[in-house]
Amino acid sequence: MGEQKKGSFLVDTLVFTKRSIITIIRNPLIFIPNLIISLFFLFVYEGGLSGISELPAFEGANYLAFILPVSIVSAAIGGSRWSWASVG
Repeated sequence: MGEQKKGSFLVDTLVFTKRSIITIIRNPLIFIPNLIISLFFLFVYEGGLSGISELPAFEGANYLAFILPVSIVSAAIGGSRWSWASVG
């Protein structure tokens, strides 16, 4: 068996990032539905639950500051099901 060449982590990361970006540009339908669904839930949760920040226990905390990262993670997890499309 031959010896495997080891690339640096940074080079490998850049190669996979470039491959993923090219895939998204060629087929934006991989990314757009996840973005739309996440934005929809962001607006629904912000509109329906933002009043919770006015309760005394929350001391005026900004609900959007909590729900925005949740929405971003949701979009990323939803997009991961298409990650196989960039392998090949």
